[in-house]
Amino acid sequence: MSISYTDEKFAEARRCLMLPHINGEADSIMGAFHECDLGLQNLDRDILDDCARSCLSKLDELMDTTKITDEEGRGLWLLKAETLSTDDMIVLSRVISELADWFESKPHGED
Repeated sequence: MSISYTDEKFAEARRCLMLPHINGEADSIMGAFHECDLGLQNLDRDILDDCARSCLSKLDELMDTTKITDEEGRGLWLLKAETLSTDDMIVLSRVISELADWFESKPHGED
């Protein structure tokens, strides 16, 4: 998978977090989680530098749904988004923005 696809997905994730949140913050965060997941599915994480790797580790932590159960079928990422504190949302916005900038700065022909 090319860096350009990941760049595109993280740019979209960053847009998801921008105001206004038409369907609410949790829905916007769920959309950002989805875009990040798509961008990371086939990414070779070995190409990341230490800063990007640190941001990605924090993003993985914020997106982790292993302790969440979805008995009503609402969606794990939506439920996870609803549990984020204000501080978590600040960190999420920062790491997505930093990763979007990182991917944007890389040559798009790179795999």
